[in-house]
Amino acid sequence: MMPAQPCDRNYYLLELSASEFGLLRLHLTSFDLGVGDRLHDVGREVDQVVFPHSGLVSMTLSLPDGGEAAVSFVGRDGIVGGFAAAAGTPATCDAEVL
Repeated sequence: MMPAQPCDRNYYLLELSASEFGLLRLHLTSFDLGVGDRLHDVGREVDQVVFPHSGLVSMTLSLPDGGEAAVSFVGRDGIVGGFAAAAGTPATCDAEVL
């Protein structure tokens, strides 16, 4: 068994065919994220799509009373920011590394 490449640790990427992964490969960069890092904020442009390798990213929505509601959690089986970046729309929630 070959050792996993940094961009191969995300289960979503592992499920892509070789030709699909080939289209993305040149655009992928591996980098470390720490607890509290913000990936994007509601209403702002999303300029990066993140395929987490481990841990969780909390996707939260700010409420009118100042509180927050968790919308979802994304781990190494998902994507953060994909739809907004592809559609060129602002983020609909905040994304923070847990």
